[in-house]
Amino acid sequence: HLLTSLLPPSPSYPLLFSRLSHLTILSTLSRSSWKRLTSAKYKNTSPEHRNWLDPIHVVSGRIRSAVDYVHKYYSLDVCEVQFSEFKKEVEACKSYERMYGLHVRFLERLEEGMFVGRVKVEGLLEVIYVVAMRFFLMILLNDDLADINAVEMEELSVKFDEAVREFVKVLEEEGGGEELIERLKFNGYY
Repeated sequence: HLLTSLLPPSPSYPLLFSRLSHLTILSTLSRSSWKRLTSAKYKNTSPEHRNWLDPIHVVSGRIRSAVDYVHKYYSLDVCEVQFSEFKKEVEACKSYERMYGLHVRFLERLEEGMFVGRVKVEGLLEVIYVVAMRFFLMILLNDDLADINAVEMEELSVKFDEAVREFVKVLEEEGGGEELIERLKFNGYY
């Protein structure tokens, strides 16, 4: 409680870390679905199984990469970098007023890096999260992968790609997230 008595709690923390935890959960689902697909691919090697499994595997890899890029951007490029800077500044701090100001600035930098208050970006991120979650859960919750609705998977894939392309476009137009844009564009999907 010493920290909260020195630095008042901020409404930013729940928002920022719920975003990070949502991405962590999504990344975990991504890895689990990838393992399931890979396992199924090698268990069912008939041409019939490959015809429906290979395209799902490719799309899953694309969605997984994008989700991982956003997760790593938030975790490493935003949180780790800002916390390291904050820690250095606090270690050199000599007054409560200065420490309070450093804390406020730390939160502002986190919010800026995580696109808080950028309505278009936040809306697109929500679409990306929901579509990716639905895609991974379809893989994980179907007892037999052959039961997956191929049309629905394709629709999710298209919706995901459109949302990521628009997300990149908005970031390029509005600025910010350059490292993330570079990663998302790396494989040529977006």
